Amino acid sequence: MADIIPFSCTHCGSETFTASSPVKTYKDFLGAVCAKCGAVVKEDDIKKKGLKIADDLVRDAFKKAGFTD
Repeated sequence: MADIIPFSCTHCGSETFTASSPVKTYKDFLGAVCAKCGAVVKEDDIKKKGLKIADDLVRDAFKKAGFTD
């Protein structure tokens, strides 16, 4: 089962994009266009989102284990 990861436009915050083909991997999402402002999704945008997700998961794991910032 695949996880759905919300992705918002780095320019306007919209979560609606148009891709040239069905998105099955992150590479399929490269070049997608924001339906609201027309910004194009770049690899750096996807990497930043991935790092944010990883950081949040690690922080949550430490909090559950009783560690604090």
